[in-house]
Amino acid sequence: MLSLISALRHAARRLGQARGFMVAAVLTLALGIGATATVFGVVHAVLLRPLPYPAPDRLVSLSHTLVLAGLVRVAVGLLGALALTRSLAALLFEVDPMDPGVLFLAAVFLLIVAAAASWLPARRAAAIDPSLALRSD
Repeated sequence: MLSLISALRHAARRLGQARGFMVAAVLTLALGIGATATVFGVVHAVLLRPLPYPAPDRLVSLSHTLVLAGLVRVAVGLLGALALTRSLAALLFEVDPMDPGVLFLAAVFLLIVAAAASWLPARRAAAIDPSLALRSD
């Protein structure tokens, strides 16, 4: 437990010294959270909400999906992630990029940032009176 606390202190000192890296990391997190929220909004609007047609279960799609193109995109994304991981490993000092402790702390940090990013808009939306929001003039 002491090594975890000392690692957190060391990480906080290093982030304090490298403000440019910290700003880049926070902006990357904000961009990732915003993109995730956008994707989930589109998925909800396109896939989860019922269609505005009578008897939407009787609609038929006549398009084909290209499975091979999807697999190629996944492979390109994985290769890009691998290349980016190797290039970012040069920026890490005294930290192994595949260290379980580092990965755990990064996941916890992302979880905290995502919770804060979703809690603030939810709190604002909860303050709105539904009868006023749904009223049409």
